[in-house]
Amino acid sequence: MTTEKKKTDRREKLLLAEKMEKQRERMRAQLKEWGVDLEILEHRAKKASDEARAEYEKQVSVLSDKLDEAKTQMKERRKRSVAASDEMLHGMDNAWSELSKAFESAAAKLTKGEHETASSAPTSETPPHNE
Repeated sequence: MTTEKKKTDRREKLLLAEKMEKQRERMRAQLKEWGVDLEILEHRAKKASDEARAEYEKQVSVLSDKLDEAKTQMKERRKRSVAASDEMLHGMDNAWSELSKAFESAAAKLTKGEHETASSAPTSETPPHNE
């Protein structure tokens, strides 16, 4: 292997390592944000009517499991070597996309449910904003 080829290979590995670290930072920040979102949903579940509470608890359970799975995958990813990182990046991207869609779907369902409940059974309580 030539010196130039070695330099190129090393540069590529460093770039990949940098890319992985940036992605890990973004993922850690997103996991933290989703953890806060989950806490908000849990809080809302406590305040919701029995019917709405059941749906909140169901969604919270699903999201909590998915969040735990994502955290586990991140830990596993850290254990892998740079050589296997490309494969892991693809797998994490897929898992990340699934988790993101699950949060968006749950939020949409619950928001829709809040609006339907609010319009059919007005209460004196104002729904929380920007929690």
